[in-house]
Amino acid sequence: MDERDWLILKYLKMHQNITQIASMLYISQPSVTKRLKKMEKYFGASIIEKKNKGIILTAFGHYIVSCAGTMLEEYELVRKELEELKERVSGTLSLGTTNLYAKYCLPAVLKVFKEKYPDVSLEIVTGWNKEIRKAFIHNKIELAIIGAELPDWKGEKQLLFTDKLCIASKERIDIAILPQLPQIHYRMDKEMEDLIAGWWDNNYVQKARISVEVDDIDSCKEMVVQGLGYAILPELALSSHEDIFLEDILLDNGGPCEIHTWIYFEESSLNAASSEFVQMLLNQ
Repeated sequence: MDERDWLILKYLKMHQNITQIASMLYISQPSVTKRLKKMEKYFGASIIEKKNKGIILTAFGHYIVSCAGTMLEEYELVRKELEELKERVSGTLSLGTTNLYAKYCLPAVLKVFKEKYPDVSLEIVTGWNKEIRKAFIHNKIELAIIGAELPDWKGEKQLLFTDKLCIASKERIDIAILPQLPQIHYRMDKEMEDLIAGWWDNNYVQKARISVEVDDIDSCKEMVVQGLGYAILPELALSSHEDIFLEDILLDNGGPCEIHTWIYFEESSLNAASSEFVQMLLNQ
């Protein structure tokens, strides 16, 4: 039984006339008769009976033609679902991102992405700029989100966001005497470290008085909250801390000291999942 058979039964319910059915389906009368006989053999019961003035439905025939509408609706439902399945994005999103972006931006983005594309599998690598850059160059990931330049990169590169560096402290402090105050230093990417070092050297003769060294940004923030010293942090990491005083780091031209986060990819090699993710990021 296929869809054409159920169409014959549908029209048989409407018109108990082989000629009319053949005309409506654009097939020959013998083809209609042949299909009816195959259906009768399939079901093991007669569907029609020949009479002098044409054909009539048997008791079984009345029942089976009443099912035709439902069966054709099922065919249409399956067809639509198959079309949707063809259009549904699947596959694997292979992404590498810096710790900062992974912590403060990526979860919200992935939530929206997975709601829209639930069939996509995620392979997320997080780390420092140099680690993500190495994985990307060696084709272990399709997309790289890093706060660093790739000078020799020939593929696509788009700026995702720009963030300001701030001096974070428990109370307002005089930045003119910053070298005399205790600083809480945390491990960061070399690019940010160099940016901060360049700003510091342009504004102070003395080295920073580092009183505490920590491995992660969360520990650093908590120590600032406890008043153990100031820290130089990205504004992104401080959005939820109303109890921390922030002061922008300004360059000689009066502009903010900023860090930039980029996404790198090779458009021609992206799979459907990665391509959709890139578009989502760039259209935010």
